[in-house]
Amino acid sequence: MCPIFDPAPDEAVPIVGAVRLRSRARTVLLFLLAIVIFALGGVITIGSTMSLLRARDSADHSQEVLGEVAKLSGAINDVAASSRGFGLTGRQPLIADFHAAAGNILVHLQRLTVLTSDNSRIQALLAQLRGLVTTQVAGADALISARNAGGVQAAAAVSNANVETVTLQKIRTVLKAAVGDEAELLASRRESVRRHTYEAIGVEVMLGMLSALIVGLAARRMLRERQMLTQAQHTAMAAQRELAGSVAALQGRTADLTILSELSSVLGICHNLAEFHTAVAAIMVKAVPGSAGALGLINYSRSLVELPVSWGMGQSLMEVYNPEECCALRTGRPFCGDPVTTPIHCAHSRFSTERRSLCVPLSAQGETIGVLHLWFPAGMDALAAAQCQQLVASIGEHLALALANLIARDALQHQATRDPLTGAYNRRYMLEALDRELLRARRPNRPVGLLMVDVDHFKQFNDEFGHQAGDEVLKLVVEHLRSSVRAEDYVCRYGGEEFAVILPEASAAVAMDRAEQMRRIVQTACRGREGGAVTISIGVAVYPDHGIEGLDLIRRADEALYAAKRAGRNRVELVSPALTVIRPAAA
Repeated sequence: MCPIFDPAPDEAVPIVGAVRLRSRARTVLLFLLAIVIFALGGVITIGSTMSLLRARDSADHSQEVLGEVAKLSGAINDVAASSRGFGLTGRQPLIADFHAAAGNILVHLQRLTVLTSDNSRIQALLAQLRGLVTTQVAGADALISARNAGGVQAAAAVSNANVETVTLQKIRTVLKAAVGDEAELLASRRESVRRHTYEAIGVEVMLGMLSALIVGLAARRMLRERQMLTQAQHTAMAAQRELAGSVAALQGRTADLTILSELSSVLGICHNLAEFHTAVAAIMVKAVPGSAGALGLINYSRSLVELPVSWGMGQSLMEVYNPEECCALRTGRPFCGDPVTTPIHCAHSRFSTERRSLCVPLSAQGETIGVLHLWFPAGMDALAAAQCQQLVASIGEHLALALANLIARDALQHQATRDPLTGAYNRRYMLEALDRELLRARRPNRPVGLLMVDVDHFKQFNDEFGHQAGDEVLKLVVEHLRSSVRAEDYVCRYGGEEFAVILPEASAAVAMDRAEQMRRIVQTACRGREGGAVTISIGVAVYPDHGIEGLDLIRRADEALYAAKRAGRNRVELVSPALTVIRPAAA
C-alpha cells in the first residue's frame, strides 16, 4: 500500500544510553578524585591547625610566665615598701600589707616553679631567687621588729645596715635574667606561631586553588560530556529516523508484496474479462487509497481505447479516446503528470491538470494491449507519489500478463466453441450445452426447447450467386436469429446451412412462438447480397415431451424440420403428436 503520511519517531536509541553511562562514570571518577584531594587537604589543614594551636599555647605559656614574674617582682617590692614605711611611720596597716606581700611572694614562686618545670635554666634562677627572697623577707621582718621594739632609731639602724637593699638588687638581677630568658623563649614561640600561621594560610590557599582547579575541570568535563551527549542524541535521533524510514520502507514494501501476491491470486482465478475488470478496480482501491483511475483496452483495430471499468471518479470523467491522446501509449513507458512541473499532459481526461496522474502502458509479448490510468489523492506529495509509482508499475506488469492470458484464452475458447464464419456456437459446443441444460432442467422438471433451423434452397442460392454470397446469407441469418433470442439462449451452427437454437425453460408454446418470430424476421429482413429472397424452415421439439436425452431431442426436432420442408418450406413445425415419445415412469 502506498504511504501517504510519514511517521515521526522521537525515542532515543541505545547509543545515547551508552554515552550517558560513560559520562556518568567519568564524572564519578572525577568527583572521587576531588573527594580524595579534599580529604588530604583536610588532613593537612588539621595538622597545620594543631601545630598553630600548640605554638599559640606555648606563646600563651610564656606570657603567663612573664606575668607571674611581674607579679612576683611586685610582691617583692611591696614587702620592701611596707617594711620601710612601717619603719618610718609605725603605722600598723603596713604590717598587714607586709604579711600579704610576703604570702604572695610564696604563691608566685610556687606558680613559677610549676609553669617553668620544663625549663631547667629558669628553675635554677628560681632556686637562687627563692634564697634571696627569703633573705629579703627576713631583713624586712627584722626592720619591722626593730621599729616595734626601739622605735624609729632602731629601725633606722637596721635600715642603715643596707642588707635589704643589697638583697633587693640581687633579686632584681635574677628576675631580670629570668625575664630575659622567658622573653627570648616567647619571641621564639611567637616566631613559631607566625610560621605556622603562614603555613596554614599557604595550605588553605593551595587547597582553594586546587579546589578551584578541580571544580573547573569538573565543570569543563561536564560541559564537554554534555556536548558529547547532545551530539550523541542528535546522532542517535538521526540513526533512529533513518531506521524508522527503513522500517517504514520495509513495511511499505511488505504491504506492496502482499498486494501483489493478492493480485496474482485474484487474477489467477479470473475466468473472463468481466471478472478481471472487477478485480482490477478492487485491487487499485486497496493499493492506492483515495485514488481514482480507469482501465483502458485498445480495440481490435487499434484505433480506440475503450474504458470497461473505472473507480474513485464518482462519475465518468473519461470517454473512449484515441491512443495518441495518452503520452504513455505514445512513448511505450509509464508517464507521470504533475499539475505544476509537467509541461505536457494527457488529453484524455480533465483530471490530468488537477492531480498528479500516472499512465502505465500494459504490454505483453511485445504488444501494447491497454493502459492503466491513475490519479493520486489530492494533496499527496511528490515523494509518496514516486513510491506509489513503483507499486503501480508492478501492478501494471501483472495486469498486462493476466490480460494477455485472458485474451489468449478467450481467443482459444472462441476458436474451440464458435463457428469461424458466422460466430455462432459450433456443433460440439451445442451438444455440450444441450446436455448441460437438460441436466439443469431435470430436477425441477422444467422444459427446454430445441429449434432446428435450415435455410431454404441454400444449395440453389449458392449455385446461382456463388459461395461468397452464400456465406453472407449465413452470417445474416445468424445475426437475425441472435436478435430474436434471450441472452441465456444458444444460437449454434449444426452443420452446413442448418442451425440449432436451445431455449432453456421454454415450453412448446413459447418455443413455437419464438420460432415463428425468427421465421418472419428472416423472411422480412434477410436478403442475399445479390437480392435473392432468403427463408428458413424450423422444426421444434421440447424436453421432456419429445425426448429426455439430447440426441433424442435433436432427432425429433430434425424430423419436425423435414416435415416443415415437405410441407412447403418457410414454416415452423412442432413434433407430430403421433411420433411423441412417452416418458418412462422412472424418468
